[in-house]
Amino acid sequence: MTKASWRFKGFVAVVGGLGMVLTIANSFNLLESFSYFTTQMNALATVLFACLAWFGMRGVTIDCRVLTVFKGAMTLALLVTMLVYHLVLRPVLSELYVDYAVWGVQDLIVHYAMPLLVLLDWGLFDVRGTVRRTDPLWFLLVPLTYVLYVIVYGALGGRFATQDIMARVPYFFLDVETYGLGTVVFWSALVLLVFFLLGVALYWFDRGMDRRSNPPGP
Repeated sequence: MTKASWRFKGFVAVVGGLGMVLTIANSFNLLESFSYFTTQMNALATVLFACLAWFGMRGVTIDCRVLTVFKGAMTLALLVTMLVYHLVLRPVLSELYVDYAVWGVQDLIVHYAMPLLVLLDWGLFDVRGTVRRTDPLWFLLVPLTYVLYVIVYGALGGRFATQDIMARVPYFFLDVETYGLGTVVFWSALVLLVFFLLGVALYWFDRGMDRRSNPPGP
């Protein structure tokens, strides 16, 4: 790992850490706050980049297939988080979460800065040719695992504060009781499709950059 790489990863970890500090400071219920997909992905990315920066600073090279897939999944998860938030959630935040500071520092970090910084790190410093054709399918484990977490969280009594009520789901497009099963299935399938297609895009980008860096011989 180059010095530029581990320094950039350290910077990303600091930005992510600031986002987590603000999340904790603005939280009335830590378990609830850390049960949102955005917060979980930001927390995981912050820990991951802090570890990568620490190993890189000490000249330790980590060549691990699981780490490659996990980092790619985190990159994709944060990118999807930014897109879904900006296009679907942000327009209705004033109605659903009256106390949430849209365009505040915390909002900008967890929904925009971290996704873009992590994507930039992946594009600039990750070894090209490491994303496999099957990886977009493995990436889907991230949202599917989160849905399982939400089901368990709700079954154990966990709730999310929305419109002055305590809801069993964190996002309106997962609310079967209010919007019906058809709407939930539609939005869930759409998010999974976007997740998969962006994963495919990452694969082809990685493959194209690998070919450009290592052109075939005569």
